[in-house]
Amino acid sequence: MTQDINVLALVKGQERYIFLYDDGHKSEALRTLGRFASNPELSFSWYDAAVLSQRIRQTAMEQRAEYVGDGLMFPISRSQFWRVIRKHAAEAGIAAHKRRPHVLKHTCGMMSIKAGIEHARQYLGHKNIASTGAYLCVDDDAASKAVATAAVAFL
Repeated sequence: MTQDINVLALVKGQERYIFLYDDGHKSEALRTLGRFASNPELSFSWYDAAVLSQRIRQTAMEQRAEYVGDGLMFPISRSQFWRVIRKHAAEAGIAAHKRRPHVLKHTCGMMSIKAGIEHARQYLGHKNIASTGAYLCVDDDAASKAVATAAVAFL
């Protein structure tokens, strides 16, 4: 497994500063910039540290944006997703205790059961079909409607 190395370079007159770091050591690279800036023997200033720090953060954000485009369902954080769910659930009149992303998953599960149990298992990400069995349970209202529909069709 290869790991990319990030390079930061700064040229100040005859002096050259080159910093190498990998993605797992960004915070260490930021601390190193601070140590260089606090060293009075170097011409490396706090402004230089700020500019290069911003570049490290910008690169991290760009890499995250590439990942979001390739692997995540939503280009927002987990906490932002919670806020969106709570806001729209409140507007829809859903009870406060049901304003959670996991309840949304249950809703999708119940709706996808109609497409077939194996399809629902895959859609919900369950490894075991038994986990999907919980979605086969229906509430009393749904059961009553199904029985009433069947009775009318039978008569």
